[in-house]
Amino acid sequence: MIKFTVSRRQSLFLSAMFLVLPLMCLGKVVYVNHETGDNSWLGVSGKARAPDGPVKTFSKALSLLRPGDTLSIMKTEKPYRERMRLKIKGTAEAPITIEGNGAIIDLGSDISDGPWKKEGDFWSVNVDRKAMKSQWAIAFYRGVPIVMSKSTPFAGYGAEDFLVKKGEDGALLIRFPDGMEPPFTGTYLPGAEKGVMLDNAKYVRIRNLNVRGASNDGFGLHGHCEGIVLENCSAILCGDEGASAHGKSEAEFRDCLFAWNGSSAGGVADVHETVTSYTRCISAFGRGTGFAFKGKKHRLIDSYALGNLRWENAKNSLPKDRVEVVNLVEIPDGPEAYAKARELAEDNPQMKLLVELAKEIHWPEQ
Repeated sequence: MIKFTVSRRQSLFLSAMFLVLPLMCLGKVVYVNHETGDNSWLGVSGKARAPDGPVKTFSKALSLLRPGDTLSIMKTEKPYRERMRLKIKGTAEAPITIEGNGAIIDLGSDISDGPWKKEGDFWSVNVDRKAMKSQWAIAFYRGVPIVMSKSTPFAGYGAEDFLVKKGEDGALLIRFPDGMEPPFTGTYLPGAEKGVMLDNAKYVRIRNLNVRGASNDGFGLHGHCEGIVLENCSAILCGDEGASAHGKSEAEFRDCLFAWNGSSAGGVADVHETVTSYTRCISAFGRGTGFAFKGKKHRLIDSYALGNLRWENAKNSLPKDRVEVVNLVEIPDGPEAYAKARELAEDNPQMKLLVELAKEIHWPEQ
């Protein structure tokens, strides 16, 4: 047997290496701040000063990431107005982390004050909007989706209360319920197509990030995403789904909130060959059902579907041959759903956020 002798100095050196190596594997932190950042800086410090300070845009920050790195989105007084497209690739051993720190990406705009112009039975407002698709919510009034086809009774409003159509020169025409006049407090227009889009991304963890006002999906997965985990995230007031996985994407969602989204399918809708799981998630007050799964394999655990318009479609949206459901609490559209949210808010952070957001957007059933 061969014996090795290690000096005290060598022993201390090896001990130090064992301590340092795990830290080295963690990678660097890149900071982004749209208010105080500068894209000519290195982004290695959160302090706004050259040359190490935060970068200004998501696109610049994402270009600096490598496996094992973390993007720290600094929470600011005003929301971020830039959508995020993730084509980044971590590894199973060194995933890339997007730490939202509670920041908000808000791509929409409050159009309550217009200026509105009366045109027959409609009120028109000029908006900067590139796409209007009939299957998406074009706008929201106090969280109620306004669509190009005839509306369905929802949150106390009738089928004829809201209609929307295109006007000339980009104008948006909305027929509000009889007797209503500006300002139409709580009228909100979604903006850019997707909030956070993952495009063939690999091993990415997204935490504590809030999206609102995407005209399509709040969080959209496309292609063959793999090793994706979203934790403590939210998506509200999006024209289509709050979250939607496509292609052959694989993802886990934990402790996430999706509310007041305009898809006729569901607040969450996964399709094609996707493999997804949702644990302790909430899908509430949407135009469709809570969760709609038509992919390869799905799990729904300890979650809530509250006050969604097409709640009766839930069974058809959760086929037993591809969806494992464990402890799903579902409450139909109506005041009981919001009452349940208030009841659970004390012990459930995402339910508490749901109640706070209901007040912010002037939800009529609160």
